[in-house]
Amino acid sequence: MRGMIDNTRSRFAWVSQRDEEESREFIFDLKSRTSCELPEDTYPLTYPLTPPLQRKDEAFLWPLLRVRNLEESIVFSDERCKIAEFVSFEGSSANTFTLNDNQGAVLLVNDQKGKLSYVDPWRERENLIAKGVGMFSALLKGSGETEPGPQALWLIEKGELRLRNLDGTLRVTLGEKVTAFVQGAFSQLRVAFIAGGNLYEAVAPKFQPRFLQRDACNPRYSGTRLSFASPCADEQFVRIDLTTGEKEEDFEPGVVSENEVRGLSFQEQKNDEGSLDLFVTTPGGTRTQIEPFLTNIQVLDTDNVAGRDPAGQFGVWKLSTRKFEVYLKGVAGISPFVDSRTSSLLWLVLHDAENEIGTLSLLEQSGFEITELATSVPVSGYSVGGGLQQVPEPVLVMLRDAKPSVFNEMGKPVRFRGTLEIRLVSGALPAEIDSQVSSYALVYDPESAGLLYAVDTGGRKGLWFAAL
Repeated sequence: MRGMIDNTRSRFAWVSQRDEEESREFIFDLKSRTSCELPEDTYPLTYPLTPPLQRKDEAFLWPLLRVRNLEESIVFSDERCKIAEFVSFEGSSANTFTLNDNQGAVLLVNDQKGKLSYVDPWRERENLIAKGVGMFSALLKGSGETEPGPQALWLIEKGELRLRNLDGTLRVTLGEKVTAFVQGAFSQLRVAFIAGGNLYEAVAPKFQPRFLQRDACNPRYSGTRLSFASPCADEQFVRIDLTTGEKEEDFEPGVVSENEVRGLSFQEQKNDEGSLDLFVTTPGGTRTQIEPFLTNIQVLDTDNVAGRDPAGQFGVWKLSTRKFEVYLKGVAGISPFVDSRTSSLLWLVLHDAENEIGTLSLLEQSGFEITELATSVPVSGYSVGGGLQQVPEPVLVMLRDAKPSVFNEMGKPVRFRGTLEIRLVSGALPAEIDSQVSSYALVYDPESAGLLYAVDTGGRKGLWFAAL
């Protein structure tokens, strides 16, 4: 089962059932407990489009790619699988875009030739925005801007950075040989871009370009700062304080990234062998290497950092001792979350994993207590759910005692069947939902919260729903 169709006025599930011979796509109505099947020559192109505000029904339109006789076209399915063809399609990409005037979602289609079009199926409109388009992004709004203004897109168009309204009207043109850009929504919108291999920045409303750095790439805004790499071949990390316009104190040679978490500065730095080392700098300026190199980092306090090492071990590195204490090995998945009852940090960890299956345990920050929940759980067979009105704390869902049911051509298991179980994080109200379950989705709708799941074998083969 894949995806949930989330509409503000309704709740539908997108279900994909696959076996050794075929793949079938359904839309399941959680209120009526009925489903419809999409045509076999259609494939989901984007998420469903939410309707304009003036539509009072529970409709949505789902953009699908239809392939017939090697020809592609975009069609739209409503929530009852009724198909309407609207626009031809020549490959490349499509993205959803929400309009300010009516909050309805439309489609931006960029074909293989770089022709970018705006498609509004609700009003049956299609409009060419520009040709020769590569990268594009919706215009952000600065926090100090009071007038909404027309919606627009930044485009890399024929080597220039251009700002166009959705009707194609040209508003701004910047640079030559532009290869990348990024926006920063400050009091006034800022846009940094790479043109001819050099870094420039322009600020609203006039967007006059200002040269910043030669031989630069990978610009990124964070807080009140702009970071980038220069020289590009070395990937050397550089950062500018936008409040002063000055470069910050030089980072050590070889530093390629920096990330600040709860007062600690984490830096990745190339060593003499070309691999990466991880360093942490405290607010007092003390810089220390973290060994082993950690990913999935969580800062517990100024002395303790949790993470996973290259060997797949999850534990806590202590700054004061410079030692890494291992709690779980063979880690294949980590899901950190906050216990809404105590505001403490917890981890749902799949460990001792082999062949895409392992043991699922709950690790608590307080005392690092480990509670084993289930064995033989697939890598994609567990989740944490919070914010459900029906229960006062997070829920844990897992597919336990699972066995492989489908293998790929390399002999690797890609699908499993097991027993679906749900319980509260406190351990209360454990419930065995069903057996021979192949997939599931947690439904958050206030009127019909529960588990939608698939049984893909035996006399009970089909879709099932268990209410919370």
